[in-house]
Amino acid sequence: MKNLDNQKTALVMVFGVFDLIHAGHKHFLSCAKRLGEKLIVILATDKIVQKLKKVSPHNTLEQRIKNLVDLGIV
Repeated sequence: MKNLDNQKTALVMVFGVFDLIHAGHKHFLSCAKRLGEKLIVILATDKIVQKLKKVSPHNTLEQRIKNLVDLGIV
């Protein structure tokens, strides 16, 4: 996103589960990162995933964090 001066926004924030990382996640995160100087990713907790989706994520929150960090995008 660009501000009124056509400059990059300092922060970009996205939210998701990011359980089983796939090409769509990588594309989404790469595009989001290009919009600003810093990308912040908010991950849903295991409890919230269970409550909203009525299923538990395949990976724990800790593993999902590691998987995102290992991508090198976040």
